[in-house]
Amino acid sequence: MHISKIELWNFKRFSKLVIDLTSIQPPKLVLLIGANGSGKSSLFDAFNWIAAYTKRLPPPTGFKFQLVRSDEPRPTQVNFFDIYFGKADRKPKVSIDFDNQLNLETFWEDEQTVKLKDRDKTSSSLFYGRSALRQSPRLTKNSLSSINILDDSDRPQYFIDADSRFENDVSLWLENVLQEVFGNDFDAQNLKERLVAPINNALIRIFGEDNSTSLKLVNVLPPSNGRPTQINFEKGESSFGYDLLSSGEKEIFGILLNLLVRRESFRDTIYFIDELDIHLNTGLQYALLKEISENWIPENCQFWTASHSLGFIQYARESENAALLDFDQFDFDLPQTIVPQPKENLEVYEIAVPKDMLSEIFRDKLLTFCENEDVTVYNSIGLPKKLFLPAKDKNDVYFSAKNNPKSFGVMDKDFLTPQEIELIRRQVPNLFVLSYYSIESYLYHPENLSEVIENFDIESYKNDLKEQKQNLSDKVIYGLKGARDSYKVLTLEKIKVNSAEENIFASLRSDNFEDFYSYLDMKKTFRHGNLNISKIRLAQSEWIEQAISKIFDAN
Repeated sequence: MHISKIELWNFKRFSKLVIDLTSIQPPKLVLLIGANGSGKSSLFDAFNWIAAYTKRLPPPTGFKFQLVRSDEPRPTQVNFFDIYFGKADRKPKVSIDFDNQLNLETFWEDEQTVKLKDRDKTSSSLFYGRSALRQSPRLTKNSLSSINILDDSDRPQYFIDADSRFENDVSLWLENVLQEVFGNDFDAQNLKERLVAPINNALIRIFGEDNSTSLKLVNVLPPSNGRPTQINFEKGESSFGYDLLSSGEKEIFGILLNLLVRRESFRDTIYFIDELDIHLNTGLQYALLKEISENWIPENCQFWTASHSLGFIQYARESENAALLDFDQFDFDLPQTIVPQPKENLEVYEIAVPKDMLSEIFRDKLLTFCENEDVTVYNSIGLPKKLFLPAKDKNDVYFSAKNNPKSFGVMDKDFLTPQEIELIRRQVPNLFVLSYYSIESYLYHPENLSEVIENFDIESYKNDLKEQKQNLSDKVIYGLKGARDSYKVLTLEKIKVNSAEENIFASLRSDNFEDFYSYLDMKKTFRHGNLNISKIRLAQSEWIEQAISKIFDAN
């Protein structure tokens, strides 16, 4: 289930807002970005309002209170529902289109009654949302609670309300454990794999594999003798309970547990979680959004979240299955339409770090985009006055340099010829291209290895690579045209070099080391023995610094 279009009339701060996703393939992740107060959470209130009707629950109501208006002598009875959802005393309306031709639309039957068109075509699991106020500082319940997940009765009515699901999630989790333990076919290993391992595996992917920083769930004790549930963790040599986790750790564990116990009930669903990045640093923001989007949201679902964090923006730019919606700088008293931002538009970063601040922080640095997985290697080289930033892939490096003339880009050579590189530099002078296939070609170059490894046998290494090249050259040549056809820089800059592929074939078939080595994929295919040396160590040699500096010194 995916949303393709949303229209809001007189809803909260919006006079008329249209969100149109029809120009792209239905994304699995939709990230709303914008400054505080730009209206991101208001959209989730619209989802929550619609969700109440699809779940056959009473819609949000609230309470009546006295409101004194400056133009009225007497106070007026006002319903909080109207004040919260409506704009300027006008009745709010919401319409949502889905990719399966379903349309849901609220309408006022009379002054007091709101209904949902086509409600009978929906299921109670169509929406599942979490408000930003969801963290429980400590475990307090000394008994297990029982809830019906699909009823979603413990959801917050408004997105300014606290989301108190956590301890209910703990109860659901323990209920599942106890049912397994007392079942006829109890299998302890299977129990751990289904109800514990997913969380611990996710914690490793989010916090990393370093035992001193990664969190591990070790055991859970049900409530007894007036004491609440105990959930115990390990980090390094320390053991501690849930109450002593940091705020960021509680946030991550709470989200994972919630999805673990409830996602099986929401398999064709629009998930929406406000401010998923609360309490997290940039690295954890990126890792958490990647983990939730790729491993925890069911495949046929769509995930909406709102943020102004650098880590979230970076992940959404890199993901092929994500859309960025920018809510900033709109006058929502006027009709507005929001469409997905182009991934190459770097202005989206200004939500996280304003341009003036970014320029001040890095005033002595030349910002240089490189392929994402290489950013740590490039920054480890220690090139003076250069700060490397991640781009999604080779084409993203090209667009980042092309569309941002004050920044630079460096991309792998792959299967480009020297003549093509020269033409590219003429048309995009702030885009640099490596002289070898990839940065790994520099790391594993015999000259570099001989500097880092004592008594390294250069000739044996070269002969080894030559032999591997001969065994694999036909396979490489077979995929050459398809690889080159994917290079946007060649097609968009209209660069065509006669006999380019023939020249690459000749280089690969040559016995001259520098000829064939420049086109070897040292990133994946070629290795020499057991080189148990990290890329970071290999990137810190003088040979690497000089070789990469030459790339940037080229005119």
